[in-house]
Amino acid sequence: MTQLLLALLDRVESVPLVMEAAAAAAARLGDARITALVIRHPATEGLMPTEEVAGPAVLGRRAATEEARLAAIRAAFDAWSAAGGKASFDVETGETEAVVARRAGPGELLVIGHAPGAAREAAQAMDVALFSLDLPSLFVPAGASHSFGRHIAIAWKPSEAAERAIAAARPLLLKAERVTVLMAREENVAAPPDLSPLQAAGIPIDHRAFGLDGRSIGAALLEEAHRAGADLLVMGAYTHARWKEFLLGGATREILRDADLPVLMRH
Repeated sequence: MTQLLLALLDRVESVPLVMEAAAAAAARLGDARITALVIRHPATEGLMPTEEVAGPAVLGRRAATEEARLAAIRAAFDAWSAAGGKASFDVETGETEAVVARRAGPGELLVIGHAPGAAREAAQAMDVALFSLDLPSLFVPAGASHSFGRHIAIAWKPSEAAERAIAAARPLLLKAERVTVLMAREENVAAPPDLSPLQAAGIPIDHRAFGLDGRSIGAALLEEAHRAGADLLVMGAYTHARWKEFLLGGATREILRDADLPVLMRH
């Protein structure tokens, strides 16, 4: 069972969304603890080391802007806590990749607010969590329900990534009221995943084979998850070469861009 949830707070407007999602996941997991993490970026980050660009005045303004962002995020977190939320709050200074790698550990679930045009920090954290640390990550889009995990959809295509995603989601799956396995007929899926532990626990499992009917696989998965009534989608991340996904798209990139329900991924 996942014991620790690391909630990345990168934008003040996403604080309630991310914290409510982390709280919902913690409630489904039972005794999970939440740490809200805010990354303070050094004033010199991203600047060329030239006197004209990185002079004292420029660095002072950047540092002041960053402190104002952190203060606003802390105020939003405190408001969430005052309404009954329970989590610790940490600030660490450094570049996103290094901080996430340092703070996220085995057995943790990274919770990230996701939306089109989301801050670069969230995208970097996704990359580190999924591909460098091999951690499951829960992406929560703007407008997603704060309550999820009752009916979980699994995007199934035989692959190591899909199997690892199911393994990572197992604590949530065992708390679900229903599970639906989504399989695209065009993917020539030979057999559904082994969900015998869920069946032994008495959790109803449906298998839905669907045709693409002119839809992309990402759009089809999202539509079929909604048709099934699911409130959370579990899937493997980037089952093809990452450079190919970047150039050609793919279900993972499309779902991260267009998802309107929480998505739990693992590479």
